[in-house]
Amino acid sequence: MATYAVFVKALHNSSLTQRLAIYLALTHQVAYHSFYETLIEHGLRFHALTAGWFDQVSDHYANFLEDETASDHMRLESLPGAHLAVHPSRWLYGLTTWQMTAWQASIPSVGGR
Repeated sequence: MATYAVFVKALHNSSLTQRLAIYLALTHQVAYHSFYETLIEHGLRFHALTAGWFDQVSDHYANFLEDETASDHMRLESLPGAHLAVHPSRWLYGLTTWQMTAWQASIPSVGGR
């Protein structure tokens, strides 16, 4: 459940997918929960670019629950020379924005555009 919350917080609260979620809710009556559950469980969890992110967050929380000395924060290893650790939702947001071009290019176009 924590992994799911991290993805919603990183994607919706940062506005990466918020407008799409609102549009679908208002025009097609797709509940936010349904939208994000489908996006995460049937899309991002298995997408070549994002599947590793899901696994890293999930593994992080499993370790956090087992190791009483573990921190809830994840290290930003993608940022060379930085020794920062941030909340997993910020970590995911950082990866998503750093990989935005690759992420957008990997989404199939609609209507052949």
